[in-house]
Amino acid sequence: MKLSLKSLFLVLSLTASGCGGEVKVSESEARDFGGKALARYCESQKLASERFTLKEIGPAGEFPWMLVFSSSGMVPAQEVVVSIDKRGRIETSRDVKP
Repeated sequence: MKLSLKSLFLVLSLTASGCGGEVKVSESEARDFGGKALARYCESQKLASERFTLKEIGPAGEFPWMLVFSSSGMVPAQEVVVSIDKRGRIETSRDVKP
């Protein structure tokens, strides 16, 4: 697995900060991580990632970054949500709209 310099820095920051440390993720990094998470998720679910566009980005609850990607041209419509927490962990989920 080849890591980009940003990804390597994030991994090193998480390792150095220990269990309780917080990691600062910029908006451009959040967009980059979100796009990569969307691509991995779509590949695992056999979905075309190019059919998703970024609908929302910003903080939500305990997450400093939440990215919502909406599908176009898919029935039923779908949203993929990528959440990045204060420790830099990334979670991906999907919601199907009837």
